[in-house]
Amino acid sequence: MAAVQYGNMQASGARFEVAAAVTATGEQISMSGTLDWVEHSGRAVVTARGKEAAVTEVAWARGGVLERRSDLTEVLPNFGFAPDSWILRPLDSRTRSLDRIIEILLRLSSTEPDNAVLIQQTEGSAWMRTDTLRGTEVDVMRYGKQTIYWLAGTSGE
Repeated sequence: MAAVQYGNMQASGARFEVAAAVTATGEQISMSGTLDWVEHSGRAVVTARGKEAAVTEVAWARGGVLERRSDLTEVLPNFGFAPDSWILRPLDSRTRSLDRIIEILLRLSSTEPDNAVLIQQTEGSAWMRTDTLRGTEVDVMRYGKQTIYWLAGTSGE
């Protein structure tokens, strides 16, 4: 995992796909897009069920999060505003599942290699297995007791 995070920063950015289920709320969120670890920015198409269902696209940078919402174009004229589908807001990973995913993506890089021994000492952390996900070979790794990553392009690197 330490090598993956450092390698990601060296690559500076990546295309990504995320599929997340938030068991506590029943939300399901899928995102597909690009991100830049150096600039802490990215953009993705979003498909969601639950609280984030109206969000169809998201872009983020250090200044905040832009989200395209399918419900705004109809609602804003009722309040005297021009119809628009984008809003700018601060990143809020405490209350927004979508923002927690963005934070996880941004934390998949590091400016210097983490101490692999310290990662191994985090209770529950382990390399679990190789697997195939949508036709791509991936390494399955667990960090701590609850976070599992399926990472492509890590074997032998």
